[in-house]
Amino acid sequence: MKVTAHLDLGKVAYTSKQKRNKVTLELNVATKDTPAPHRTIDLQPAQKIIEVSICGAIWNATGTDWAGGGQNQDTILQFFPTGNPSRIVELWERWHLNGTIGGTRPQRAFVAGYQLANPEWRYDYGEACKLLDQGGLLEDRGYKYGSAWLSEHVDPAALTELFQLFGFQSPEGDQLIKLATELHKLSMELTYVTPLV
Repeated sequence: MKVTAHLDLGKVAYTSKQKRNKVTLELNVATKDTPAPHRTIDLQPAQKIIEVSICGAIWNATGTDWAGGGQNQDTILQFFPTGNPSRIVELWERWHLNGTIGGTRPQRAFVAGYQLANPEWRYDYGEACKLLDQGGLLEDRGYKYGSAWLSEHVDPAALTELFQLFGFQSPEGDQLIKLATELHKLSMELTYVTPLV
């Protein structure tokens, strides 16, 4: 199951001094079979997830092509620093492609902590591996950082909020929220962690 929602944020002055460039956001939410090893970032089994994807577009003056777009959260925030767009960006940065994550929760926390303590550092996979190795986390319970895609079940409250912010209502959206609730509850009930072998 897949749903798509669009949001028009209005026009901005991106390619000229006049507000001639329409800004839109696209939200895609879909059920997805996870890739091997079919695990979450907590190394719990997960054969299926709901994946979130958000993309921004700043259109040329004629509206026929992008003047800029993709993962352009910083640009969106420059034009819309408050209100609903800034909240969408928060959720975007937190949940975008939650089915393709290269590290376990402890590995991600370690790298994020290093980046917070060293704001000039820009993420580099090789450097991240060296840092994790030095911190004893290059392998976490049998999972080597970046060796496969892990997933994280989307928080149903976040999914509900995204649908509200995009003004999206549909029976399919309701079904996705219900499934997200079930998957999230199941992941909370798993009290064991099965190491990879």
